[in-house]
This record gives sequence, C-alpha cells and structure tokens, in this order.
Amino acid sequence: MMKKTLTAQVEHVVLFHEADMLGIVWHGHYLRFFEMAREEFSRRFGLGVPELREARVAAPVVKAEVKYKAPARYGDTLVVEAAHVLERAPKFSIAYKVLEKGSRRLLAQGRTVQLFTSPGGEVFYFPPPVLEAFWKRWEEVK
Repeated sequence: MMKKTLTAQVEHVVLFHEADMLGIVWHGHYLRFFEMAREEFSRRFGLGVPELREARVAAPVVKAEVKYKAPARYGDTLVVEAAHVLERAPKFSIAYKVLEKGSRRLLAQGRTVQLFTSPGGEVFYFPPPVLEAFWKRWEEVK
C-alpha cells in the first residue's frame, strides 16, 4: 500500500521580539513556528484539540528535533509546512520545513512525535478510536 501524505502550511512574518540584536531569529522560536503549522494541519484534517478533548484523549509531544540550515531574520516572511505520512501506529509524526517565502530557501527542518494517552497520562498501545477515525477519513486521499 502506498503511503499518502497530508500537508498544511502557514505564513508568518518574523516579529521584532523573535529576533536577537543582530536581527536573527532565536533558535527556540522554530518549535513555535512548527506548532503553528501543526495547529493548522490539525484544524484542516480534524485531529485538533477540540476533537481530542471530545474523545477524551491527549497527544503530548514526546520528541522534537530541529535542524537549522540558514538564519531567518526580522521582517522575513516565512512559510512553515507540516507534512504527515499516514502510518498505522498509535503515534502522530509530523515533518516540518521552514522556508523563506520569496526565495523558497530552506531555513530549517524538523520533526515532532506525539503519543496518544488518556487524560491521566496512560499511553495507548493501540490506536484510540479518534485516530482510527482520522485514518479512515483520510485513507482515500490521493
């Protein structure tokens, strides 16, 4: 079976408070940029916080990585892409790219992994129904 990829993206103009005195974006902000794209992805594909709360499921991030390629600077317009490859495991992995909008130059890339747990923190070793429904809803994406 061919794996299918779902993607979403957001644009963000780098704000003054996100840059250091040289005008370069502080490294920690990239995880926030990733989260902005992940939120858009979740809204678009129906696996956001409202759906998880309704299903009484949590999805904490258990791994995050960022690879920095080139600096983003104050005033740059960034395009942050989030891509998820459908896989049959009780986790949610998203790959990210941060691009400079005009040149499409790759500034950073990374990945987050979320596990599905009960509200009390017990890890699901099998996909919860909300994840099964997500897979079913999007398995026909071409």
